[in-house]
Amino acid sequence: MKTGDWWRLIVPKPLLPSKIPTTQGNHHLSHAAYGFYSSPYTDAVVIVADAIGEQESLGVYRAQDGILNPKPLFTLKFPHSLGLFYSYHVALVGLEPNRDEGRFMEMVFRHEKQSSGLVSGYEINGFDFICHKKYYLRPSPLNLDYGMKCRVATDTQKVLETYLSRLGSAYKHLSKNVVFTGGVAYNWLAHGSLSKYFTGFFVPRFPGDAGSALGAVLQHTNKHIDVDTLYNETQETILSV
Repeated sequence: MKTGDWWRLIVPKPLLPSKIPTTQGNHHLSHAAYGFYSSPYTDAVVIVADAIGEQESLGVYRAQDGILNPKPLFTLKFPHSLGLFYSYHVALVGLEPNRDEGRFMEMVFRHEKQSSGLVSGYEINGFDFICHKKYYLRPSPLNLDYGMKCRVATDTQKVLETYLSRLGSAYKHLSKNVVFTGGVAYNWLAHGSLSKYFTGFFVPRFPGDAGSALGAVLQHTNKHIDVDTLYNETQETILSV
């Protein structure tokens, strides 16, 4: 209710046989568990960034001796969200949020020096990311030419990379490895902002919510899996059927 996601209250619960025990997990912990337990590391800093989980939008976790600590070292909470901030500007230039982030990212010009002047209402204070509440509302698209749209994309990308760089710098002393997951991890242009602080860098095959379906189980089993083998075996089973 705090986040305005009223639809969550009316989604019917799955019908399960009464004898099957059920348990709940945490959204960001699911992302973290999937990322770490599908990685080649036994020791890592795990960074999860997306739009929103329950109330969290970002979490930093620590994994040691093959086990992910379920208690985060640091969290950002709604409405302060890298994912919502990015998607807001995707909509601002007339693209579709939660679908066209890749197209928006491809509009980033690394050589672009002129600012759009349209990316504001945020603050990076240390490794706190503070943004205006407008960013959880969908804006009306602006009538911009393509060059200005590219400047908006470039300015937005710079904010994302600046924040991730500060986060990586703050936690690089904990481990030589970092796992980056959550929907924001699809932004491959930003990978260098984190990887430059670590020897090992890993993004799982499906860093978004599809991967966290596995993570919902892995946060309880604490067992490493080979996603490529699992994926290939599943494909072979489907084809044989």
